[in-house]
Amino acid sequence: LGNTEAVRQAMQKAKVDTENRLYAAQHLQPRPVTDAQVRERYDAIVKEAGSDEYQVSVMTLADEPAARFALMRVRWGEPFSTVAAQTGVAAQGDGTPRWVSFRTPAVEGHTQGLPLPLAQALSTLKVGEVTPEPIAAAGRYVIARLDA
Repeated sequence: LGNTEAVRQAMQKAKVDTENRLYAAQHLQPRPVTDAQVRERYDAIVKEAGSDEYQVSVMTLADEPAARFALMRVRWGEPFSTVAAQTGVAAQGDGTPRWVSFRTPAVEGHTQGLPLPLAQALSTLKVGEVTPEPIAAAGRYVIARLDA
C-alpha cells in the first residue's frame, strides 16, 4: 500500500504543507505595534473627524429609475429600512444606520468611505430628512436619510 498513488499524493501534500508552515514561521514574523504607532493612527483618525457626527441610513441602487422609485416609496411613508432591504443592491446599502464624522466642507478621500456628493448632501440635511434626489456615485445611485 505504501507505493499506491493515493499514499504518494498524501505524502507529497503533507510535505508541501509542512514546508509552507515552516516558511511562514521563519519568514513571516508579526511585528509588534508600538505605542507611538497607536498614537499616530489615533491622531490621524481624530484629524479626519469633524465637529459633528452623523448617523445615516444609506441604500444603494443599481440605476436611476429604481432609485427614484425607492425614493418615492420612502416619501409616501414606507419605512426606509424596508425599502432598502427590498431594493438595495449593496451589502452596506441595506439601510442600517451607521455613524460617520468628517470635516466640512467635505473633501474627496476624507469622508469615511462615503461618496463625496453624499457627504456634501448630509451636511445640509436636517434630522429625519432624506436626500432630495438620488445621488450618482461609482456607477450606482444612493439615497440616504439623516437619522441623528
